[in-house]
Amino acid sequence: MGFGVSGPADMGRESTMSAYHPLSAEEVTGYLAGVACLQPRLAGLGELICHEIGDGNLNLIFNVRAAGSGKGVVVVKQALPYLRCAGEGWPLGRQRMDFESRAMEIENRLCPGLVPELMYFDKDMSLIVMENLDEHRIMRKGLIEGVKYPRFARHMAEFLARSLFMTSDLYLPSDQKKALVEYFARNAELCKITEDFVFTNPFMESADNRWNPEIDAQVQALRADARLKVEIAELKDGFLARTQALIHGDLHTGSVMLNLDDTRVIDPEFAFYGPMGFDVGALLGNLVLSCCAHEIHSADPEARRDYQAWLLDTIRQVWDGFRQEFLRLWHDQNSGEATRPEFFAQCGGDAALRLYQRSYLRRVLKDTAGYAGCKMMRRQLGIAHVEDMECIEDPKDRAVAESLALTIGQRLITERHRVETIHDMIDIVRTTIGIRSPR
Repeated sequence: MGFGVSGPADMGRESTMSAYHPLSAEEVTGYLAGVACLQPRLAGLGELICHEIGDGNLNLIFNVRAAGSGKGVVVVKQALPYLRCAGEGWPLGRQRMDFESRAMEIENRLCPGLVPELMYFDKDMSLIVMENLDEHRIMRKGLIEGVKYPRFARHMAEFLARSLFMTSDLYLPSDQKKALVEYFARNAELCKITEDFVFTNPFMESADNRWNPEIDAQVQALRADARLKVEIAELKDGFLARTQALIHGDLHTGSVMLNLDDTRVIDPEFAFYGPMGFDVGALLGNLVLSCCAHEIHSADPEARRDYQAWLLDTIRQVWDGFRQEFLRLWHDQNSGEATRPEFFAQCGGDAALRLYQRSYLRRVLKDTAGYAGCKMMRRQLGIAHVEDMECIEDPKDRAVAESLALTIGQRLITERHRVETIHDMIDIVRTTIGIRSPR
């Protein structure tokens, strides 16, 4: 399977707008009426109503609904020429929407039904039109309420395995993979945001940081921890230098929309070629953050331990499912440059390949633990925090959850070299929080 490197084909040529400008909610419905390829989807729906619903850091997001039925129709997402959470004083290029649309197109081909359908891309206006997911909600909000999602682990294991394996050297011919690396390397502005706000600024003095004064002593001790900083520097080096696969780049529980039956991954504007463990670690680290936050959210001890047990078992299921599907793909579609079958033919064949596969996935798991730790810690120390913690109003109560998250994050980073199985990673969480193991 080849992907090419240009953006989604036959899109971005119909816009009735003459020049880029941020759309208002009032303009969106008129804009959509001028896009010919969308009319079959919009025909017969009557009047459309639009509301701006973006609460993130980067973009305008508009929810378009049919006035009569209230049914969700499409979502329009438009890049602003600045970092939204910081205002117009922080310029940010609009080209990020080119990379998001390209990543969505690839994800739709590799993981159909696990991402929103991409309907239209307008390069000039830096916007995409995509499937409306009104029957879904942001996962982070459900986790705060203690909702259990029975199909989430299986769906995310499939998304991670397919999106990572099938954009790697294990599957793609070398020339195709290198062309994709070159294309997504131009998403440098958003990579720089990660480099600064995940790996660097939170661990030193920076005007961009903020934290709960109740954990100040712990914050200062972490910044003075040389071993921790050496390990973070190694993880940052991996983020900068290793082009393993096309990664989502921001795969937290706010980038997943779901219900009890269906799961969709959204918002891949940070997509680029990086280490596989960064995506897996971001997702699992956010599940651990929820586990820490439920020390406060769940007042009843029995309910708290039950939900934390579900979260930890979900972490296990995501990794085990990812590993199983990744190995199945590797067995069935070992077509890339990295492990050509004839290379192992004279030294044991499949048996030799299996040895390498185990070694490969152990390295991904160690990366997963380390990147999970970085993502957890930066959410307590840096510019962008998470609702799991921020909705805890009392600073002393919030400090309990934040301190646990920092301690677990630190351990995941510094102890990642001894993580051999997913149970080793989960045991770090268990022993820090004090959750009894069911084993």
